[in-house]
Amino acid sequence: MPLTLAAMLLATLPFDPALAADEPPIGLVIVTPPGIELGKDGARYVDELVTLVSKSMGLGPGELVGFAFSDPSAAAQKIASMPDGFVLGSLGFFTAHRTALGLRPLLAIERADAEPESYRVVVKKGRFETLASLAGKRLAGSPLYEAPRFIDVAAFDGALTAATHFVLKPTTRPLREVRGLASDKVDAVLLDAAQFASLKALPLFESLAVVHTSQPIPSLGLMARDSERSKALGPKMIEAAQALCAHGEGQSLCKSFGIAGFDKVDQAAIDGFVKKLEQ
Repeated sequence: MPLTLAAMLLATLPFDPALAADEPPIGLVIVTPPGIELGKDGARYVDELVTLVSKSMGLGPGELVGFAFSDPSAAAQKIASMPDGFVLGSLGFFTAHRTALGLRPLLAIERADAEPESYRVVVKKGRFETLASLAGKRLAGSPLYEAPRFIDVAAFDGALTAATHFVLKPTTRPLREVRGLASDKVDAVLLDAAQFASLKALPLFESLAVVHTSQPIPSLGLMARDSERSKALGPKMIEAAQALCAHGEGQSLCKSFGIAGFDKVDQAAIDGFVKKLEQ
């Protein structure tokens, strides 16, 4: 996530028990989708985000520390090591780690293209017509790194078990797999909403067909650890996140990731989705 500013110095702050000086730093962990790396400037980007959010929350230097991971297991380990903090991550990460890490949803992501969160299975036009015709065929996609049950429910509405219906090929390079459809190197590719939207600007889009679109799933972008300190800071973090995409450097950053902003989370929809996972 591209984000970095110069370090800042804040004036004396009123005492807040949630920000007691002898307490460890508050974590802000960014969990990017598999294959999405921040690159050589990643640390600088994270520093920018931390600076922007810290300033908005009224925190002093060093009170909020940031980390970014494309490996969800590594992200979970870091979060587990920090009792207080917040996570920028997906619904899939939340459902996989909500119990072990004590995560609470805070805000949903507003997509710049206004498309609902969903999944599509794309194929070479004219080769396959239905999910049934793809039985035993090769399905590639970066979403396949999510928990198997999550994929079954989120991508296929619980109508099939992906691991037995397809030959799965998780990948960190979904565009390469989409290009491979033309030469039959793969039979189908599972794409999330952002990935599918990005294809529309490419010439190869006209050679593709969608054989399945999932039902919309709840949007989630920001979550918190279920600790007293995190709860106390929650309203400030929510306000900071919602202000992040509204103007200036934060707005440019959000736009580069296809994010229009953050909105109120639909807790009932998330609860309903979790219930489906547990059935």
